[in-house]
Amino acid sequence: MPTDDEIFEDGLDEETRPTSPVAKLLEKVLTYLIPILISVILSVIIMFVVFKGGASKERNEDIITVQLQPKPAPLSYYDVGEFKINTADIDASYFVRVALSLGYNPNNKQLQQELTDRGTQIRDIILSLLNSKEKNQIDEFLEKEQLKEEIRRTINNILINGEVEAVYYTEFTVS
Repeated sequence: MPTDDEIFEDGLDEETRPTSPVAKLLEKVLTYLIPILISVILSVIIMFVVFKGGASKERNEDIITVQLQPKPAPLSYYDVGEFKINTADIDASYFVRVALSLGYNPNNKQLQQELTDRGTQIRDIILSLLNSKEKNQIDEFLEKEQLKEEIRRTINNILINGEVEAVYYTEFTVS
């Protein structure tokens, strides 16, 4: 049995240690070459997987080009005023307070004058639309947006010199 002094750093004793120069060369080559070969093979496999997107994954990436539109010019506004009405509910009446403005093309001076001239008619249209609504038809965001569109379409039906492009609430309270 070898003593502690006879065991070398690599764990081999004198009896099992190769003695021929070819064996020593082969031992050194294998000692250093095997870890290098394993590292190279693993690196190649990892690079292949990363660059190919995985063995079972297929990448179908479409390149989408988004063309940005220029921002529209700000609208001019016609203030219609405030409306205080009761809803059309039969079982209980709810109070509604709405203030709104109409947005239109600022270059259309004829429409600006027409909105002023038809102010009373426009207020009547809005009052009629609001009075016909029940609380459940105007209390959610989507329903308020639908009411805006209904107001815009109805007013545009009477206009001759252009169209209202948007309706804006400056106040909307249901109680």
